[in-house]
Amino acid sequence: MSHIMWELAMEIKEGQFSTMLLRPMSFYQLNFFRNLSWRVIRPILFAPFFVLLLFAYRGFLTHAEIHLGWEFWASVAMGHLVSFTFVMMMAMLALFTQEVSSIFELYYIPMLFLSGQLFPIAMLPTWGAKLAKLFPFYFMTGAPTEILIGRITGPAIYQVLGTQALWVAICYVLSKVLWKTGLKHYTGVGM
Repeated sequence: MSHIMWELAMEIKEGQFSTMLLRPMSFYQLNFFRNLSWRVIRPILFAPFFVLLLFAYRGFLTHAEIHLGWEFWASVAMGHLVSFTFVMMMAMLALFTQEVSSIFELYYIPMLFLSGQLFPIAMLPTWGAKLAKLFPFYFMTGAPTEILIGRITGPAIYQVLGTQALWVAICYVLSKVLWKTGLKHYTGVGM
């Protein structure tokens, strides 16, 4: 999950955003690489704890089947892109208003329940599972996890990957529209 919208909103509010506009790299690319660097460092920091937990719970994992094929890794990469483009779209709201933290807080409620982070989507009632799959949150973490454990297989994997690509495109286009419109409203308050 990407959470870069907090930093971007603060940079926009405090006027640091103005210097980013003068850089030779686009704002979107700059933040993509900032976020990607954290995505690379985070697993390295988490790996020792993961190995420790695997060792501690090895007795419970004897019958666990995991599927680490290209489909899983493609879904993880696409899930990251869905998350990144979604939070970039949300970050652009900071161009319109001085305080967006309450909007960002509201983001976490549906994200936690509809992404599969608190509990598997399969535990929801049928209508809840269908609702979760209408929003991008499920395609950030829930879908890659279900591919990993073999709950999604065969042609359904391609449908998930296609839906993830669709959400990336939708969020990217909306973030660009908000960017273009928001730049006209940007005031550089903290300057």
